[in-house]
Amino acid sequence: MGQGRSRVPETTGPASSRLASPALGARGDSATLPFPKASSRTGEIIWLDWRDVDLVNGWVHVTAKRGWSPKSNAERSIPISEEFAAWLKRHKERLAHNGPSDPVVPLTFESSQRWDRRLLTRRLTDLFRAAGVEVPGSRHRLHLIRGTFATLILRNGGDLESLRDILGHSDLKTTAGYLAATAQSKRRAVAGLKLP
Repeated sequence: MGQGRSRVPETTGPASSRLASPALGARGDSATLPFPKASSRTGEIIWLDWRDVDLVNGWVHVTAKRGWSPKSNAERSIPISEEFAAWLKRHKERLAHNGPSDPVVPLTFESSQRWDRRLLTRRLTDLFRAAGVEVPGSRHRLHLIRGTFATLILRNGGDLESLRDILGHSDLKTTAGYLAATAQSKRRAVAGLKLP
């Protein structure tokens, strides 16, 4: 990790499972995504339209919209798992407005209104509290979800360069902030080592 940089926060295990619980969507809004499977920034969630989601080929495209553009104007394509694509398909069917220009995560299932940052941050705070996950500072909640996603990718054998592209980082050093060696990962690293 870079000098003076702290490790990116993450949550895994039971806390991660509680964040993805379907019970958290019971309020009637659509801001409950299977969070450990999401890598998006706040603006990307707010501005994601159905035309950006390719459920057939398993891609989400982060693209500029009128009045909004991705961080550093860097558009990117993110592969999604079959499980997440199936979840998105079910989610789309529940929405009253699911045309190409409608938001993937509208304010409610019945509306086509987009979240604003303040409301989405408040909703994330509610979801984290309901899941029993405490995070200091409201602006870090979505970052914790990105950290969890990144950590799970790396722990499942993903490489740093692919993760950099998925997260939309311009510098590999930023992505390296998600690296954390665990006792289990250290054991796996040496388990296959064959000495001559």
